[in-house]
Amino acid sequence: MGRLGFLYSFFLFASLVLAGCGGVSQTAPEGKSSNPIKVSIKLPSGISMLSGGRVKSTNPRIAATTITAITLDVTGEGMEPVSADVPIPSAGATVAEVVVDVTFGSARRFVVTISTSTGSAFRGEATLDIDATKTVLNPDTNELEIPITIDVNVDIDAPGTTVSPPAGIYNAPQTVTVKCKDVFNNQSGCAKMFLTTDGTAPLSTDSPVQSSTAVGGILTHTVNITAEGTTVLKFFSIDNEGNVEDIHTAPYFIDTIAPAAPVITSPAD
Repeated sequence: MGRLGFLYSFFLFASLVLAGCGGVSQTAPEGKSSNPIKVSIKLPSGISMLSGGRVKSTNPRIAATTITAITLDVTGEGMEPVSADVPIPSAGATVAEVVVDVTFGSARRFVVTISTSTGSAFRGEATLDIDATKTVLNPDTNELEIPITIDVNVDIDAPGTTVSPPAGIYNAPQTVTVKCKDVFNNQSGCAKMFLTTDGTAPLSTDSPVQSSTAVGGILTHTVNITAEGTTVLKFFSIDNEGNVEDIHTAPYFIDTIAPAAPVITSPAD
C-alpha cells in the first residue's frame, strides 16, 4: 500500500446471500461451492458525483476529473479469478455496486481500481474469508454483511520528470536542470532518476544519476551542454512505490559560431 496520500477511503461491503435462511445460523445448501457477493463501494465524504461520471471534490487529486472506469478483481487459492466492471455511479449517488460469484474459501482478495480522465487512478483492496457456514446474519435481509474498509491511500501514479530550459536551439552553452517530482501532492516521492546524454535509451538496470528514499522526495540533476551541435537527453524516473515513468527525449542544439561575414567583390572594369 502507498505511504502517503489523502485520507480518503472506500468501504467495501460484501454481502454473502444465503438461500433459504431461516435463523441466525445457517449453512449453504449441500454441494454448493459458491455464492453471489454483492460489493458496494461507498464514496468517501467530501466527494460528490455529478452527471457523466464527473466528480466534485476538495481533494486536489480528484477535483475536476471524471471517473472513466471502476473495476473489481477477486482472486484466491483454488478459485478462478473473477473480474467485473462496476457501473459508474450516477449524479448524486454515493455508492457503486456490482454482484460477483465467488467460490468458497479463505483469503479471497478483493481489489477495486478507479480510473479517471486525468490519468490518475485509485486502488483499494481487502481480504476476507467466504465460507459455506456463517453464524451472523442480518435478520431483516438474511444476508451476511461483512464491512471492510478499503484504503485508497496508495500511490499508483508514475512520477513526472521535466527539464529546464526546454529542448531547443541555443546560441550559448546551457545548464539543464532535470527535476523529478510525483505528479500529485503527497505521493510516495521520486526514488531513482535515469538519464543519458548520447541519445541512447536509459534502462532501469543502469546506475541512477540521482536517488532518494525520502517520502515525497524530489530529485534534481544538472547537465552542462557545451558541445557544438546536437545533444540528446533521454530520461525517466521511478517513484518509491515502483511506478515507472515513460522515457522522455529532449534534443538541444548549440550553435555559438557566428556566420562568416559576406565577401563583397567589385565588378571587374
